[in-house]
Amino acid sequence: MTITIDKLNEIRNKYQAEVDFRKKGDKSGVSYEYEVVVCGGTGCRSCKSQQVQEALKKAVKENKLD
Repeated sequence: MTITIDKLNEIRNKYQAEVDFRKKGDKSGVSYEYEVVVCGGTGCRSCKSQQVQEALKKAVKENKLD
């Protein structure tokens, strides 16, 4: 299947509101350079996504990256 630029733009536009909502949801005033999203859906949870999230949080704390 070939994906055209129009189809890519359609996909981006479909999910842009959700991405914007996540960015605007943080009221701390902190400006983030990067965002890491760990899926919490059923399939991802069965593949241990919660353990990945916990390991990321631990690494952030241990390296004082808060």
